[in-house]
Amino acid sequence: DNSEIVEVAVVGLDEEVLYHSLIRPDRSIPIEATAVHGITDEMVANAPTWLEVWPYVRLIFSTRKALIFNEAFDLRMIYSACRRNNLLPFEKIQSECVMEAYARYSRSYSSYHKDFTWISLENAAISERVSTNLAHRSVEDSLVTVQVIRKVAILEESMNFAENFE
Repeated sequence: DNSEIVEVAVVGLDEEVLYHSLIRPDRSIPIEATAVHGITDEMVANAPTWLEVWPYVRLIFSTRKALIFNEAFDLRMIYSACRRNNLLPFEKIQSECVMEAYARYSRSYSSYHKDFTWISLENAAISERVSTNLAHRSVEDSLVTVQVIRKVAILEESMNFAENFE
């Protein structure tokens, strides 16, 4: 896979942006990718490379567990970028997949995956009535993920609270 990371954002559960940067890839951004996230070669022309960005991202990941909406995809991209830049080995990123947890929580069964493993961020946001423009940009998607996590946590807490009075 020749896909490269062109933007990274790390957002805390309090919605504070801990780190955000565009990233200059080694190759031109495919038109299909630009159609999804809107990031062009011109936008990343003066951006830092993954090699320059990784120390900041790694430091954040070394001090907290990452809650990643599509963990398998994002970790594959991160490890691939690190491999290409000879940054391996390093300690495994401690993370959990919000998408899989949400799919189980919402009982969103995927006949394709034959499991409760897949639901889009957009559909999760719609189900939880989280407003979003879902531009497929890192900060915006991260903030929507945080809001979905919060909504579910509030619902879970209120359901557990109600169970104590049954």
